[in-house]
Amino acid sequence: MKTAIFVGLVDYHDSDTGEDIELEIWMDPVAGAPFAVDSTFLENNDVVRSPYNDIKVLCPCYQVDSAMERGGYVLAREVK
Repeated sequence: MKTAIFVGLVDYHDSDTGEDIELEIWMDPVAGAPFAVDSTFLENNDVVRSPYNDIKVLCPCYQVDSAMERGGYVLAREVK
């Protein structure tokens, strides 16, 4: 399993439901491409399947907290 790289947060207004949704943007370390996941989904699930390949990636919440404190990217690390 690989660890995704936290990139940032994006607020999205869903015109169908009228709700504001917070999306977390992550970088797939293998594909080198970004993907977004609803923040509420990641509150209960920190492993997601990459939309670019058949690997599972870890989206750890500590990366979000750490990155937000520094205001930037987080280095990827491999998880065994």
